[in-house]
Amino acid sequence: MLALSPSGGHRFFAGLHARTTVSPRTPIASIASAHDRTDAIASQLQQRACAYVFIGNLPQLSQAYGIDFAMAVSREVRRRLCFSFVRTESTDFAFLRDDCYLLWSNESFPVPVDASLTSACEYLESVLAHVAKRPIVYRGIAALVQLHADWIDVRPPGEMDPTEVELALWTAQQCAEFEQMELDGWSHRYRGDMDVAVRVADALSRGFLSMSWRPVVGVYGGSTSLYHSLLASAGPIPEEGRADAIRDSIYGPCLERLGLARLWDRHAMRKTLAILRQRPALRLGVRLSTQSAHCDHWWTSLFAALQTEPMLASRLVVEFSAGGPVCALEAMREFCSRLQALGCRIAVRNLGCRDGDLAIVHACRPDIAKVDPSFLRRARGGEFGLEGLQEMISLAGHLANHAVVDGIEREEDMHLALRAGAQWLEGSFLESAKLGRGEAYA
Repeated sequence: MLALSPSGGHRFFAGLHARTTVSPRTPIASIASAHDRTDAIASQLQQRACAYVFIGNLPQLSQAYGIDFAMAVSREVRRRLCFSFVRTESTDFAFLRDDCYLLWSNESFPVPVDASLTSACEYLESVLAHVAKRPIVYRGIAALVQLHADWIDVRPPGEMDPTEVELALWTAQQCAEFEQMELDGWSHRYRGDMDVAVRVADALSRGFLSMSWRPVVGVYGGSTSLYHSLLASAGPIPEEGRADAIRDSIYGPCLERLGLARLWDRHAMRKTLAILRQRPALRLGVRLSTQSAHCDHWWTSLFAALQTEPMLASRLVVEFSAGGPVCALEAMREFCSRLQALGCRIAVRNLGCRDGDLAIVHACRPDIAKVDPSFLRRARGGEFGLEGLQEMISLAGHLANHAVVDGIEREEDMHLALRAGAQWLEGSFLESAKLGRGEAYA
C-alpha cells in the first residue's frame, strides 16, 4: 500500500464521483438536501491536490559545507520546483521553511482531484526524480539532495494560518536518523561520500553506466541457471581524465551512508525491467539497498508495471544484502511481501556476514538465500572451515527454497561447495563471457 500522509491528503482522490438524481416524486426537502450535497461536491471538486516536498539532508549539508551552501541548495530546489511544476508561484506554491515546500496542482502539475491513487502518486514520483537526480553546484561544490514527498490536506496559499503551517512542517518532517555529526572526521567522510555520489549521478545522467549479470548456476551444470545477478559500475566519464569506473561495492555503501540509495536503485530497476522486456526468456536479479525497501512514491511506476505485466514480475529477482544497514523492518516486510504477491522473488545475499543479519532475513522472507563468500574462503583452510560452510548451507536451505554458495573464484571452490552440499553456485569463475551464454531461462 502506498504511503499516505497522516494529514489525510488521500481524501483528494476518493469519493469525488458521487452523483445526485432527483425523481418527479422527490419531496421538496429532499430536493433541497440534494442540492446542498451537489454544492458540497462541487466545492470539493474545486479543491486542488497539494503535496509537500521536504529536503531531508539539509542539516548535514550545512554541517559539511557551511550555511551558505545549504541556503543555495534550498534556493535551487525551489527554483527547480517552480520552473518545472508551477504555473503561478503566488497561487500554486508555498515556501514554508528552508527545507519544506508546498506544491498545489496546476497546469504544470496537473493532478486531478478524481485521479486514482496510482495515477496521482506517479506525479509525485516524477517530482522526486526530476528534482533530485542532478547535483546542485554552488561555488565549486556539488552535492545531491535527499528528498521525500507526500500528499497533504491544507487550504490554498494565502489562507493558511500559523497552526496549519506548523502542522504541515510536522507532517513533512521524517523521524530523524540520529547521526553524530559532531564526531571527529564526520564532515570529511561525508564530503568524500558525496563526491562519490556526485560522480555516480553524473555517470547516470550522461549514460556512462555499465551493467552486467553473473549467472547463478546449478552444481550439475546444464544449459540453464536459476537467474543472473546484477553487477554494475558507474563511469568513467572520458573528459574527466579518469580511467577507472566505480563499482557498486564502492559507491553502494557511500550512497547508503548519505541516505541517497533510492536514486541509484530506481535507475537500476528501470534498466533491468527494460532488458527483461527486450529478452523475454531471461530471469534477472537487481540489487537494492535495504534503505530502498519502502512502499513509497519512488516506486509507484515499478508497482504499476509489475501489476500490468505479470510475466515481467515472474522473471524479476530483487536482492538485498543481509549485511546492509538495518532499516525499518516492518516497512521492508511490506515492500517484499508486495513484490512477492505480484510474482517477483526475493533474494538475500551475504548471509552470515555479521551478527544480527537474520533480522533482515526475517523481514524479507526470501525465496533465495546466498551464503556469504567468507565461508567458502574459510573452507579452503581445512575441515573446520568446511564444516562451517556445510552448516551455513543447511541454514540457508531452511530459510529459503534455494540456497546459493557465493564466491566461486576457481575450480577448487566448486569442489569444496559440492562437498559441503551446495546445489547452486555463483562467482567470477562461473561468469559467462556474454549474457547470451548460460542464460537463465524462464
